[in-house]
Amino acid sequence: MIQGIVTTVENNWLSPGVIAKRLEGVTPSQWVIEWLQDPEHVARIGDPLRDVIRRLARFLTEEEVVEFSERAITRQLRELPIEPTAARWLGRAADSPAAGEALRSAALSLKNLAERPRTAQELHWWLMRSARALHASGHRVVPFLLRRKVVQRTIVEAALRYASAELRGAVDDADHPLRQFAVDGLRRFAARLSNGDPAAIAQVERVREALLESLETAPLVRRGLGRLRQQIEEELDDRESRLSKMIDQKLREAILTFLEDPAHRASFDRWVRATAVDLVRRHHHQIGVTIRENLESLTDDQLVEQIESRVGADLQFIRLNGAVVGGLIGVGLALVRIFTS
Repeated sequence: MIQGIVTTVENNWLSPGVIAKRLEGVTPSQWVIEWLQDPEHVARIGDPLRDVIRRLARFLTEEEVVEFSERAITRQLRELPIEPTAARWLGRAADSPAAGEALRSAALSLKNLAERPRTAQELHWWLMRSARALHASGHRVVPFLLRRKVVQRTIVEAALRYASAELRGAVDDADHPLRQFAVDGLRRFAARLSNGDPAAIAQVERVREALLESLETAPLVRRGLGRLRQQIEEELDDRESRLSKMIDQKLREAILTFLEDPAHRASFDRWVRATAVDLVRRHHHQIGVTIRENLESLTDDQLVEQIESRVGADLQFIRLNGAVVGGLIGVGLALVRIFTS
């Protein structure tokens, strides 16, 4: 019985030809389009892509990537041309709100520097050094005054008090003369660069060379790449993050855009059908194996119970018909015997 069921299902009901005929009437592309209407489905197909990006992000902190990034950044900074475009960017930066915040931060830092005790000590040392230099050059009165502790204390306290007050005003007042002076100076320098002033260009070149020679770029690049990797991983772990939503959106748009073209849809449908038929032909025996394994795992009583639960009414009808037909045949044979004896 089991072999008969296996043969019937595998070779008749679900034969490769029957399945291929069934697949001719389906449109997998339409199923995909309808399936993508659910955002949860889109997120599910986006998960493997997020895993790939997450694995690629781990390469950002590899030593080879750090060294390559360091070389690339240094080369780009050295080759960055000082053009009127850079001057226009510098002018826009001077007029932006960010410049005001930068100047405010600088003024606050200088104010804190002026209020440090160490700054007063360094000014005392500078006054003594200036006094010795003036004395060595033949001056007598000014060095004599500068060496006096009272004079030094008066000069240092007055200078630091004035500097602290002016810088405190520059921190709180956007229109303070110091901040305006700095912004105007930046604008004037940008204008000189825009006009191709050789002196201004030479100043920028000197600053750039000094920065590149003194700056340790490797630690900065390593920290920057590490923070970038961490941010990418955090964004990918959260399906509601902007990066995850962007991946899902671009993936969905790419699939739908591809399937909008009738030629692409027809090609996709043919590929799905051909792939499905090929898989069915190569693994068709698994249908019979699956049926056999399931049926052989049942006892005789379980198998009989399942069959009767499906066709019990039909079996009762067959039994009734057999009894009626058998009885009629018996009556007929009895009548024939009576009439022929």
